[in-house]
Amino acid sequence: MSRKLDDAAVSLLPLSTSPKSLLVGDKLPCNGGKIANISMESILNDLNRQIWIEALYVMEKDLPQIKRYQNSDNSYKTDFSEPDFFKWITDIEKNTAICDMENNHVGKGVFVAPGKKLPEGTFIPSTGMIKLNPTQTELETKVHCSALHDLDSHKRDIVGFIDPDKIGGVLDLINHAPENDELANFKFKDHSIEKHVATANLGSLIKFYNGYAIMGLIVRKDIYGGKYGKQLLWSYASPFEYIHDLPKADNKSIALFDERDESNGKIFDKRKYTLKIINIFIDTGELMIRKIASLPRWTLMHSDPKSKLVISTEDPYSSHQSEKIQSPVSLGYLQTFLKNNPVADRIILDVPI
Repeated sequence: MSRKLDDAAVSLLPLSTSPKSLLVGDKLPCNGGKIANISMESILNDLNRQIWIEALYVMEKDLPQIKRYQNSDNSYKTDFSEPDFFKWITDIEKNTAICDMENNHVGKGVFVAPGKKLPEGTFIPSTGMIKLNPTQTELETKVHCSALHDLDSHKRDIVGFIDPDKIGGVLDLINHAPENDELANFKFKDHSIEKHVATANLGSLIKFYNGYAIMGLIVRKDIYGGKYGKQLLWSYASPFEYIHDLPKADNKSIALFDERDESNGKIFDKRKYTLKIINIFIDTGELMIRKIASLPRWTLMHSDPKSKLVISTEDPYSSHQSEKIQSPVSLGYLQTFLKNNPVADRIILDVPI
């Protein structure tokens, strides 16, 4: 190709060659989208990307700062071989198609093409250029980036991110969906659509190569394109990536896709569902219970169960005032209640003064 990567960059993955073409659809396969081999030059121009390659790059000067993980015998952790990697890349390139979605806000999606199959165990690596020591502004504003964590730190601290903006492969074009058990985090105004919501068919996974941690997606079981194609979907690592900065039940940026063959990839009307909000009350023995918090169920269920929700048992509207007492309630307790009562939309805590 005429576009060349900076000589000062090195790849942490086996270095594959950029394909000359990929399967591309001009619209959803279920809408009659025409899927054809399109030249890589056209694809790069459409994506405003410099290089298409399934590789994970870092500038050579930053390489010593990339942690390498070891086994107990001090050898570097390695989960796959070069032949494994090249087979995965071949399967991805031959069996998936990049398609324009029906909604411009969503942009593009990745489908197993009609009549094709993506085999179980295929690993789709996170690709792009590693940027170390990102600023808080970069973390908050960069899109389509995967976080680079220190896996040995207690909270898996973010030490960088992987930016596929100019260099990368297919992963950042794959859209997102909840896991099966996460559908309980939504309130469906039209219950007929709930059973047709597509859930994640790819799982997040970290593999190791030469000691380097490679975040990626794993095909859980064979995915068949069938007659109309099948959309690839993976769940976010954190619910905050779904609901960050969304006020209460607002779900403007949460797209739920249809899993039915004849409608695969279509987006449900967002007026027909919203995030489920859990209202938390305390009962202090007074005439009225008091609401102390309203939180998305998703946030509660994915928070650290050891974290505490600190509440005050002093009621400013009580007929008699008592000494202010701070009462911590473990989120693990609330999570257990919600797991046992999936349709609940409120929790009442008995906290006598």
